Amino acid sequence: MKAHIIIINEYLLRLPENQPRQPMCISRFKLALLLARMAMLWATANTIGFGAELDELIDLPLEQLMNIEVYSASKFPQKKIDAPALVSIVTAQDIQDYGYRTLDEILNSIRGLYTNYDHNYNYLGVRGFSPPGDYNSKILLLIDGYRTNDPAADQASLGTDFLLDVDLIDRVEYVSGPGSALYGNNAFFGVINIITKDGTHYQGGELSGQYGSFGYNKERGTYGKQFDNGANLLLSGSHQYADGQNLFFQEFNAPGSDSGKVRHEDAGRADRLFGKFSYRGFKLEGGFVNRKQEIPTASFGQLLGSGGSFTIDRQYFLDLSYSGDLSDTLNLYAHAYSGSHNYDGDYVYIPPTLNKDRGRANWAGTELKFVSTYFDRHKLVVGGEYQNNFDLQAANFDVNPYLPYTESDAHNYRYSFYAQDDFNIVHDLALNAGLRYDYYNTFGDTVNPRAALIYKPWDSTAFKLLYGTAFRAPNAYELYYASGSSRPNPDLQPEKIATYEVVIEHQPSNHLRMAASGFRYQISDLINLTTDNDQLTFRNQAKANAWGTEAEIEYFWENGTRLRGSYTWVDVKQQGALTDGTPPNSPGSLVKLNLSLPIWDKAFRLGSQFLYTGGRKTLLGRGKSLEGYPVVDLTLRTDQLFKGQLKGFEVSASVYNLFDQTYFSVAGEEHCDNLGACLNGIPQVGRNFRAMLNYRF
Repeated sequence: MKAHIIIINEYLLRLPENQPRQPMCISRFKLALLLARMAMLWATANTIGFGAELDELIDLPLEQLMNIEVYSASKFPQKKIDAPALVSIVTAQDIQDYGYRTLDEILNSIRGLYTNYDHNYNYLGVRGFSPPGDYNSKILLLIDGYRTNDPAADQASLGTDFLLDVDLIDRVEYVSGPGSALYGNNAFFGVINIITKDGTHYQGGELSGQYGSFGYNKERGTYGKQFDNGANLLLSGSHQYADGQNLFFQEFNAPGSDSGKVRHEDAGRADRLFGKFSYRGFKLEGGFVNRKQEIPTASFGQLLGSGGSFTIDRQYFLDLSYSGDLSDTLNLYAHAYSGSHNYDGDYVYIPPTLNKDRGRANWAGTELKFVSTYFDRHKLVVGGEYQNNFDLQAANFDVNPYLPYTESDAHNYRYSFYAQDDFNIVHDLALNAGLRYDYYNTFGDTVNPRAALIYKPWDSTAFKLLYGTAFRAPNAYELYYASGSSRPNPDLQPEKIATYEVVIEHQPSNHLRMAASGFRYQISDLINLTTDNDQLTFRNQAKANAWGTEAEIEYFWENGTRLRGSYTWVDVKQQGALTDGTPPNSPGSLVKLNLSLPIWDKAFRLGSQFLYTGGRKTLLGRGKSLEGYPVVDLTLRTDQLFKGQLKGFEVSASVYNLFDQTYFSVAGEEHCDNLGACLNGIPQVGRNFRAMLNYRF
């Protein structure tokens, strides 16, 4: 494509940017109507009586959450304190309590993670590292163990392009640190596994409607049931739409760019389907998303305010799996899957010229895994994977007159073998060690180990020494894509990381959990998006290292009040042709605080979230560094307004960026308009609002 690199199945060059300060675009009539409806509900509740059933909502998670088992750290269930990593969890109740609308918002609340939005795609930073030009390729994103990172750009979709409606999430497991010893590619900084709900969470139907700022609306219908014969079914579909905002870009403030102003040019919609059926160890699961997002930022040399530029992402996956015991000491897990990601982008240039960017990716694979407890004090995991990326197409061309810039049709494959031993040396000392071999026909093979020594002097306390390596393979987008403003690089090699970490976890009761870690990581052969002779290309040209610490605390009160807080400090240094020192978009500090408490005799629940992101450098030559900023969100919800037949109603109202904080994310290489002006920071969303009404029947 003319001025941007994207393609091969994935979305356009996604980099950090979000939406700016602006009024809550809700018509006075609609707001008055919404408040009137809520007042009616309040009056009805006072007439009927609130009841104390919210105790079920508040008290149920206490012991469950503090003693929850995690799967993603070792590919078998184990307590968090025994896992060979530091694991954080966000539950379905957290999603409700804090009004999370997207996976991006969920991840932004987790220790060590931070996100950015460029009014097209969402981007994830981990432990102070989020290089512009990266497509979230350094984190592995799973849905019930299915790899969602596509094989074209290795992108993990986090925003409205994510395959799953967040209301269907039972919990999110984040396993920090290198995970390639078990998972292979993309598990560079960690693994995020989305565990979905099933029919037992519903036992009937649910209808949901949402309305919010900027013309946002969303409707969802879900049906789930656990049948008497053991079969379990979940079906869900949703549609959402937003009109978009009025935005102002200071760097584009010129007469030829409409003084840097755009109006309602980031409208978007998304349609999703999800289904899950399980019976006697077999499970069939699939999802589909079709998302269109208009682009307001004049990226890749477009004309600001011209309109008509957008991206469309269509993704689906289908996963058939079986899990069962072959004997008292041997468990089998097998699954076969297929996936697809089609990308289409339209970009408007002058005189005007319409440029079209197209990407198609289709793949299929299988995995076989055995878990054995045959040997005393050992839990062995042995497995293998194969994936064939049989269709990776890319095309970029001007429409009229027709002028092609690139057209490619590639395919590749990979296979791997892995083994892990969880060895209980003595009653209070365990060793978890694993090794994985991966072969790619594009660059060859790579071997990645992991080791964790876990000492538990008491059941409530664990000391962990962790070491591991990981890799991120160059993808088809980086290897093959070319356009009028970019060129390919088929000689790229994998990025590599080695991480050393010390972890202390302490859980003296079911009310309190504390954890702290100190880590160091070293990255080599880092792939950077660079500009050379006015062309963009990817190169292995940098290395980075970092020191950091993280601390996390969770506390539960008897009355149902819940507190979760974390602090991350990290010092990243990068050496390369473009950066020598702290890299762009690397905040030194992250503070996160979540408080959820019952109010009004437990009839309502109030959730408050405080997030602080430290200052960050921007791209060299773009302007001054961005200042740190705090953001506060507030959510009030209840499912106890009614009794009897109307008991299934749940009402929720959220205000995001409560104090209308002005803040920016770091702009990437592609954020330059047709006049050559480039963004330094991209304005993020100001105060905005959402109301939600759910009904279960």
